[in-house]
Amino acid sequence: MTGPLYDLPPEIDVRAEGPLRVITLNRPDALNAVNDALHTGLARLWPQLSEDHDARAAVLTGSGRAFSAGGDLTYLDQLSKDPELRTRTIAHGRDLVLGMARCRVPVVAAVNGPAVGLGCSLIALSDIAYIHENAYLADPHVQIGLVAADGGPLT
Repeated sequence: MTGPLYDLPPEIDVRAEGPLRVITLNRPDALNAVNDALHTGLARLWPQLSEDHDARAAVLTGSGRAFSAGGDLTYLDQLSKDPELRTRTIAHGRDLVLGMARCRVPVVAAVNGPAVGLGCSLIALSDIAYIHENAYLADPHVQIGLVAADGGPLT
């Protein structure tokens, strides 16, 4: 197979290993914190995976030392100032949650390090989770007076 497996930004790497799809959150220098490109890519990923008729299972993991540090602080600041970006992000969040829930391919979260906020939600939306002994899950939204986003309350 030549070229990218799916139409996704470079922040998400999808590799085929036979019928297995290895999906890697790919912002290791930012601990895989979610920016607009990664969030948009996650919303687009699940329908593409579901339509991949050669896929029988998927593993979701993070590159580097974290699964995901949650929302990128620069992105969160942009959301507070840009109503158009905020509206699009809310729609993508809905697509992400529903896409994972509807995906015909079982998703195994391979939690290689900290999973915070949206990272924690991705694990909760997965079918199975394997967590490294040094990894941890956290959703700090409530501690700072926010409702958890992107599936937190649902899952």
